[in-house]
Formats: sequence, structure tokens, C-alpha cells
Amino acid sequence: MRKSLIPLLFLSACASAPPPVVATAPQPIVDPTSLAVRGVPGYGPYRVLVLAGEGVDDLELYTVLYGLTAQGWRATVAAPTTEPVRASSGRPVPVDVALAEAEPERFDVLFVPGGAPSTGAAADLARRFAAERHLATTAAGAKVLAAAGVSVDGRVASDAEMVKIDGNLLSAARPGDLANLLHALEAYAHDKFR
Repeated sequence: MRKSLIPLLFLSACASAPPPVVATAPQPIVDPTSLAVRGVPGYGPYRVLVLAGEGVDDLELYTVLYGLTAQGWRATVAAPTTEPVRASSGRPVPVDVALAEAEPERFDVLFVPGGAPSTGAAADLARRFAAERHLATTAAGAKVLAAAGVSVDGRVASDAEMVKIDGNLLSAARPGDLANLLHALEAYAHDKFR
């Protein structure tokens, strides 16, 4: 009889113990409009402007957008107007700023995905970033830069290399190499932007 009471006494003692207290860190204040569009906004010091337009390669665009945001970058999508554009897959891409209103001085890097616009305000923006700031792209985006009048001959990653850094131009050979480009861009930013 005595042995059967021990488990009952133990259980009753556990039931009356107070629940453990979990310490929580204060949560940062976030911009609710960014949460609605892309999830948790970036909190770090680096800023990327992502070029978009009708028919943009959404795999490249969203890989960089989400990848850099996850690393703490503040990402902004620019397109000809502030209306959402349709990606190559047909999905809508939310736009934060019109190209005519995008100021290179407010950003560290311009990312140019394949299928981005290469004329008008987009071409002017790409040329200004090439002269004053930093560019990141894929091989498909390099064609967009070349069409915009930016010199990319021999400066873009080939199939033999995953990522290439040539001056202020960072490039990935294939969309599958974008994760490596993001790591290279983070290291490049720590080295060049401070």
C-alpha cells in the first residue's frame, strides 16, 4: 500500500508547482506595410533596390529579395510605376517606388534580375548605379544592364565560376548560384560599405 502512494504524492506536488517563467526579449517595432508585402522587414544598415518590370524573372527577384531581407538588408522594389507588375510566371510583384523617384544615394546596391526593364528611367538608374554605387546581377540581368548601356563585357560570372566580383559589379552565373551571390554580397557590404 505504501508503494502506491509515492507516485500519487509526487504527482500532486508537481501539480501545485508554479509554471516556469520564460524570459522574452523586447520585440523590435516593425513597419506593418512591409509585413503585408514581404514578411519581416530588414533591420540592418544595408539597402538594396531591386529592379522590376513586366516579365521580370520572379525566381531571381524573390530569391534576392527574401534572401537579403533575411540577412537584415532593407529591400525596396522599383518599377516603372508603383502599380504591381506581372512576373514571367504571371504572379504579381508588389512595387514600393517608381523608377523616376528612386534615388541611388538612398541605396547601396541595385540588383538587376533577368527580364527587368532596360530602357528609359531603368537604364538611367542602372547607369547611375554603375558610376556611383554598386550593382548585383545574374547572367540574364547582365543582358539587361548591357541593353541599358552599362559595360559588362568580361565582368560577369561565367559557367566556370559561381560568383564574380569585378569592381563594383557582383554577378552570379546562374539562378542556382544566387545563394552564393547573397553570401558574397554580404561580405562585400561588410568590407566596402563601412
